[in-house]
Formats: sequence, structure tokens, C-alpha cells
Amino acid sequence: MNEGNGAAMIIISKSPGTCGFCGADLEVEWDLDLIDFYEKDGGVCNIYQSEVDTICPKCENRILAKLRAIEYPEGVLEDSSVRIMGDESRKSSIEKPQIDFFDL
Repeated sequence: MNEGNGAAMIIISKSPGTCGFCGADLEVEWDLDLIDFYEKDGGVCNIYQSEVDTICPKCENRILAKLRAIEYPEGVLEDSSVRIMGDESRKSSIEKPQIDFFDL
């Protein structure tokens, strides 16, 4: 859990996933970093990102994934996405986590 530009605290759930090689259940933890922000008509738009390198505990398949989240207006999750960037099986999956913003 990171604080973005000082306006909010972020709570991120773990993401369930599945290894594409052996079918094992995975649980991915994210740690968002503020990578950009800009003004829009309704206020500040914050863009967050996290990258994880997960190893399957059963077969050691290495899965690289990226989470991107957009907060707009402040305190509201506008959009999020998870992208698998590397996976030897090319069949692994990781679900989007729940992301909540709280004013400090």
C-alpha cells in the first residue's frame, strides 16, 4: 500500500491467478507506485503502476505481470488492467485486484 501524491491511501487486494503449466493456484500481491498525474476538467488524474515477478510454487514457471490503475477523479478508480508480460507457458492468468482509495 502506497500513498500517491499525498491525497489518498490505496488498499489493493491480492489477485488470484492460475499457472499455465501445472494449473496451480497463485496469489499475487501488488504495490502501486504513482508514475504520472495531470489536470483534467474534473480535477487531478493519477496513474499508478506495479510490476511483479511471480514464480509458481509447484512447477517454478516464471510469470511477469504489470498492473496499471487510473484514479480519476481523486478517490475513484476509473480503470485498471493486468497484463502478462512474460510467461513460459503463455497460458497463465492473473485477475485484476480490487483497488480502493481513501482520503487521508
